[in-house]
Amino acid sequence: MHARSTSLLWVYVFTLISLMQPNSLTAREDEKSMISAPQTIVLVPLGSVDTGTLEYLKSALPVQFHAAVQVGEAMPVPGDTFDARRKQYNSSKILEHLFDARRDPRQRWLGVTESDLFVPTLNFVFGEADSQHHIAVISLARLHEEFFRRKSDPALFHLRALKEAVHELGHSYGLTHCSNFRCVMFFSNSLADTDRKSSNFCESHRREVEAAMKK
Repeated sequence: MHARSTSLLWVYVFTLISLMQPNSLTAREDEKSMISAPQTIVLVPLGSVDTGTLEYLKSALPVQFHAAVQVGEAMPVPGDTFDARRKQYNSSKILEHLFDARRDPRQRWLGVTESDLFVPTLNFVFGEADSQHHIAVISLARLHEEFFRRKSDPALFHLRALKEAVHELGHSYGLTHCSNFRCVMFFSNSLADTDRKSSNFCESHRREVEAAMKK
């Protein structure tokens, strides 16, 4: 009787301890689920941006990044980023506004705007990225054929937008410029450079972005 009572007492103690301890298997499964969950890229319209262009990017970007892509809530182009003398918007300052507006640091934001962008050292930029905070922005302004007083070409415009979006998102993953003029990470000094390169990563940069997405 005493031995049985003692054994029952130990069963009770071990049961109580197990209930107090976290389920390590469940914890490991939760952790695995978090690691394998697709990252989210959020397209943030800055000002008025064509819905069709945003939907095109939403459908095309997962091919390069294997990530969930969604269109976020539109934001006005921040007025304090405008340079009246240049009649352009400072892309670096826009990145700061995007960082301040983002509430979920797990999301990777890509601002999309029709406004012409610049950094102080260049006449214009197609976009800019912050690899530390995983934020980027692209300008569609100079990707339109109409900007150069040429006939509109929607298919060409969308392809250009995709290339610049992939390029800047690549920077947001820590990728640097590529010497291969066909790689999407090649630096576009002009629209001709954008048209010449593809929307794909070279093999080296492909491995880099895949490794970065696993971190």
